Formats: sequence, C-alpha cells, structure tokens
Amino acid sequence: MVEESQKIGGVGVTIYSPKTIPEKNRNKVAMEFEMDAEAIAVASLGQFKVIKVNYRGGGPSIPGNEDIVAVYRELLKSYKPKSIGMFGASGGCTLAQTTILWLPEQKLPLPGAVGLGTCSGGSTPGDSRYTMNGLDEELSTAFSGRPPSGRNQAPRKPGEPAATALDGDIPHGYPPAFLLSGTRDMCLSQTVLLHRKLLKAGVAADLNIFEGMWHFFWNDASLPESREAMTALASFFNRHLQ
Repeated sequence: MVEESQKIGGVGVTIYSPKTIPEKNRNKVAMEFEMDAEAIAVASLGQFKVIKVNYRGGGPSIPGNEDIVAVYRELLKSYKPKSIGMFGASGGCTLAQTTILWLPEQKLPLPGAVGLGTCSGGSTPGDSRYTMNGLDEELSTAFSGRPPSGRNQAPRKPGEPAATALDGDIPHGYPPAFLLSGTRDMCLSQTVLLHRKLLKAGVAADLNIFEGMWHFFWNDASLPESREAMTALASFFNRHLQ
C-alpha cells in the first residue's frame, strides 16, 4: 500500500493506493471520512485509490462539510461523478450523508455510490442509544454517569448542510447506498431509520447488520467480521462506481 499526504482544494488529505491498480479501477476513487483503518482496508480489498479527507471540526460540522465539498470539487476536474464514491464511519458517516444532501445546493452532481457506516447523531438518538448503553464497548456511558444521548447539534440555517443524517429530504438521483452497523451499536437506530428513509425515496440501499458488533467495530482489523464488512463495502463500490 502506498501512502501519500498532500492537499487537494486546500484541504489536507491522505491518499492510499494499492501498488498496482487494475486497469478497470484506475478511473475509480473513493473519499473516506473518519479513520485510516477503514480507508486502508477498502483501498486494499477494492484495489482502487482511496482519499481520506482530514476535515476540520473533529466531528460533524459545517467546516467538515465545506472541506469535503472542496476536495470533491477538485476531484470532479479529473473524475466523472459516477466514478467517485464517498464513505465514512460514525461522525464521518454523518458527514458523508449530510454532504450528499448539500451537493444540490452547491450546484454539484451527486457521486456514484456512498458507504454509510453507522451514522452518529445525538439530536436523533433513537431507541438503541439507550437500550445498547452498557453493551456497546465504543460508545457506552452506563458506568460513567454521562447521559447516553450524545451532543445535540445546533439548528442549521437555510442553505447550510443538514445537522444529522436523518435531517433533510433525499435528493433525486441519490446514489446506491451501503449501510453498516452491529446489533450492539448504540447508533443502530439511526442506521435502520436512514435505511428506511432511503428505501422510501426509491434509493437502492443495502443494509448490513453484524451480530454482536458494536459502534464502528471494523476499526479493529483483527476481527473476522471487520474483514467481511470491508470486503462487502469494497465490492459494493466496485459494482457501482463506473
């Protein structure tokens, strides 16, 4: 795996590329938001270039959306929209979803596919945020005294990107979506609700729930479930990116 740090559209990125990319994948690229392990896994298993966007804000925020759009705008100079994928986990999942909802406002085309790895969202916690508290080894606050609902997002003004993955209308032409979560994930509710929302909008949405797994479990590359999940996501991009 080749790793390179640079700036695209004025935004810091880390690019992961297989040493040899198959000819059929040389016109494909995916943008990842959140964690290097996910970006490396998909680049390796999918055999195409993945660009991890090191966005501002440390979580879902308007600066994060702005950075992603800046990188995407530059990539559109070299790639067709249908050849570009977007994906992320937790806060990065929220940014993937809210950025796609925001692209029509920016007069930009939608990408070719999206991977939504258990979107976070304290403003729309859902049932699992409470029932899985104490079972989710990543997010649980049951023994800390902190509330399980997470941070609330400030209301957004007209023209600004949505605050959470469940806000806003699904735009026409929304790309095929791969949704991923686990049965012990405190954000499982958001994943299930987003899947239903996408289906109602006529989107081809592939829901993948792993037994006994917690919030973005695939960050642990030693788990067989992680390899299965990332293999499925990489295959999804290879099927849908043109």
